[in-house]
Amino acid sequence: AVVAADGSDLERCAAALSRVPESEGAFKATFDAFSEAKSFLTEYKDKNAFLIGLTSGYDGPGRARMGTLEEIDPQAELQAEQYGLRNDAWAALDDARATLRFLRAAGGPRTDEDVRDLADALRRAQSAP
Repeated sequence: AVVAADGSDLERCAAALSRVPESEGAFKATFDAFSEAKSFLTEYKDKNAFLIGLTSGYDGPGRARMGTLEEIDPQAELQAEQYGLRNDAWAALDDARATLRFLRAAGGPRTDEDVRDLADALRRAQSAP
């Protein structure tokens, strides 16, 4: 079990969660340090999606066509997947911390559902990356 049914290990959960950055920016920066970096082309396409779609990737006379937004770039696909997992992990950690704060303020879990909520959030955080 991720969390004891009686909630006796709330302090242990709090200690474990305290080792993970508490701010969203710091968490994502740590995660991004181990992820595929965004390429210049991906950044450009993200910022200029309307123009690229409108011009079908035309980038000026004498320049190679950069491709449309629909064309699959394996590096961009991997990077997008990593960012999605990062965001899922952050949301689950944030849920776990909020649930833990609630349970500690209430003096511990009052029902089995309280413990399940915390355990579910911790499982989602663990399985995201």
